[in-house]
Amino acid sequence: MVRKTASNFQHERNDFGDWLEELSGTAEKLYQILIKETTPISEEQLRSHLSSLANDFVVALDALCYHGLVISDSAGNYRIAGEMFNNWF
Repeated sequence: MVRKTASNFQHERNDFGDWLEELSGTAEKLYQILIKETTPISEEQLRSHLSSLANDFVVALDALCYHGLVISDSAGNYRIAGEMFNNWF
């Protein structure tokens, strides 16, 4: 029942689309990087993946965390949080 409800959520509501519209292009790029990572990575590693130093890097990373799409661990490493938005994305 929970899986079915979760599966339907991404199709019946537009929350994910709304989140994506609110996020910057930098946030979207950061999320794409994190999707490909199998282990949490540091802020420095995230920055190294961007071709240019985005001046909104910190704001973008904070927005991803605020919306619950990315989480950081006690060591300050980042990873995606859960699969629902990832599957939709």
